[in-house]
Amino acid sequence: MWSRERSLATAAGALGTAGRAAAGWVREARMVLVADRAGDRDRALRRAGGMRQPRMVRVRVPPRLAFDRRCFYYDESGVIREVRAAAVVVACGGLGTPRLLMMSASSRHPDGLANSSGLVGKHLMTHVQSFAVGMFAETVEGWHGTWGGTVSNRQFYETDPARGYARGFIMSGCRGWSPLNLALQVAPWGSGHHAALDARINREVVMYLCGEDLPEESNRVVLDLEHQDGFGLPGVRTHYTLSDNSKRLGNDMIAHAHQVLQAAGATSVRDFGLSPIWGWHLLGTARMGSDPASSVVDGSNRAHDVGNLFIVDGSSLPTGGGVNPTATIQALALRCADQIWEQRRELRA
Repeated sequence: MWSRERSLATAAGALGTAGRAAAGWVREARMVLVADRAGDRDRALRRAGGMRQPRMVRVRVPPRLAFDRRCFYYDESGVIREVRAAAVVVACGGLGTPRLLMMSASSRHPDGLANSSGLVGKHLMTHVQSFAVGMFAETVEGWHGTWGGTVSNRQFYETDPARGYARGFIMSGCRGWSPLNLALQVAPWGSGHHAALDARINREVVMYLCGEDLPEESNRVVLDLEHQDGFGLPGVRTHYTLSDNSKRLGNDMIAHAHQVLQAAGATSVRDFGLSPIWGWHLLGTARMGSDPASSVVDGSNRAHDVGNLFIVDGSSLPTGGGVNPTATIQALALRCADQIWEQRRELRA
């Protein structure tokens, strides 16, 4: 995506991404850059998540109304304040959104706001992700190019019963590791140190592997009353286990990556295995659906239980797919914004 705010990426980030402000289209950096030219940097820092940003506490629905009207938050001084709104949009991510909804429990919503189905926080999905790295005899200049947005293979994306699991995965070629990431990896010391660095910097090709994680009700987010933030609000605790389906999918995904790199001429291939730490896309904890008994929001991202509460982050996705969810989340958010505007008179009533 082109923008006048974007500069040349230096690949100095932890995973070979960006490295300069806005080079990788970092939302926070762009907001600050635009506001700085407009002379309103402090406000942009607050909006972008700086230390001075207020902290939302809960959303309340008055007893005789079907709509949310009051939101409570800590201001920069630690004082709880109230703001009234015709429409409330929650976009706190797969962990933050269920946390806020559960903290908003009341006598009317004892299990948390928008949680009559009991599914807020449940069906947590990540992605079944890993990396495979091929070592080549010749120099491949792996420091060139970008980390994301490269060539991607979707041959194994759809379900094939013969493979023994549901859904599938993609394999994407990537640039090599960044200097920062290489510094975090272990290299031999002594006479072989320089040779090891030369091999990893100049002769490695990285493949990013991403598979679909199925929604399991047992994978969930709950409030952690024992660990609180600086305002005394409960944190979150996650309960997540790779399902048998995800393990079979992931092992097959890694095996195919080995085959591809070996066919390309790699002298050796290593992989990062399967671990929940690689699944950094957090989805599904306020899932979308047509039945209020089995979902939290409807197809317009509106909460079934509360007429003017909208949830527009990855927590609303009922399935995760095997690709980056950002574009889908953006499309749903834009559609939801249009619908809120079209229904503004109804929401203000």
